[in-house]
Amino acid sequence: MRRAMRLASDSLWARTNGDSPWYKARVLLSLLASAVLVAEPGPIAIVATSKRVGAEAYGPKVAARVLELLRREGVTGTLDDAETLRLLKQAEFPDPRACNGGRKCTQRLAVLLGATAVVVSVDVAKVGKLLTVHVEAFSASKPEPLATADVSAPVDVWKEQTAVDVVTFARSLKSALAERSAPAA
Repeated sequence: MRRAMRLASDSLWARTNGDSPWYKARVLLSLLASAVLVAEPGPIAIVATSKRVGAEAYGPKVAARVLELLRREGVTGTLDDAETLRLLKQAEFPDPRACNGGRKCTQRLAVLLGATAVVVSVDVAKVGKLLTVHVEAFSASKPEPLATADVSAPVDVWKEQTAVDVVTFARSLKSALAERSAPAA
């Protein structure tokens, strides 16, 4: 009986101290998995996530503008609205505009696109002659947004007046993505 207890305790000691070959194999596999996740970033999908009355026509246009400015700022791996819609339909999520800009719904979109995916939600509303835009980036692995921007501009000059805020958003997202993919020290 004592011998069995000693073998069990020696085995437990080896597993907790890293002497066991199984322990070493698990550590090595987890390190490899981490390296793969860092080395293989997922897509960054830009998608209009609302269909508010009066602003339906602006959602895809603003999403295209956000995509253009993200690419100009050096954010790679971006997908446009049409490609994102195609991928979401394959994942059996028919219309991301049904999210109406909701955070939980938008984060589910990121999860559907992959473990390392990021979804940039573009929520557009029109109030009179004013266009309001809420842009938010979600990771599939974190509940908090990676970057956020709120912009308002007159309908006739929205493209020019939203550029600075969207570029600031793009730089913030690029910084968050760099931090996320940096190896832990």
